[in-house]
Amino acid sequence: IRNDILAKRSGDSGASALLTVFERSRDLCLQRYEVPALSPTEAVKFVRKKHLALTDEQMTALKGLLEWRDMTARKMDESIAFVMPNRTLL
Repeated sequence: IRNDILAKRSGDSGASALLTVFERSRDLCLQRYEVPALSPTEAVKFVRKKHLALTDEQMTALKGLLEWRDMTARKMDESIAFVMPNRTLL
């Protein structure tokens, strides 16, 4: 890649182009992915997606399970599906 950049640009512009590529690459590598927080409406979205009809007690239990799964997955640095797949929640 370095040779391609330098070949396309001659003189000082080639070196500056290469430096720009290195800087952009470094900036990209320094970015950190943040897992989005569990939204308060996550249980409602889950129920709608699965076409379920839950009682208030069942909905409260589902919210608790979703919160526990999210918290546990963050502590373990794993995905929520690894901690407890959706099919297990039902």
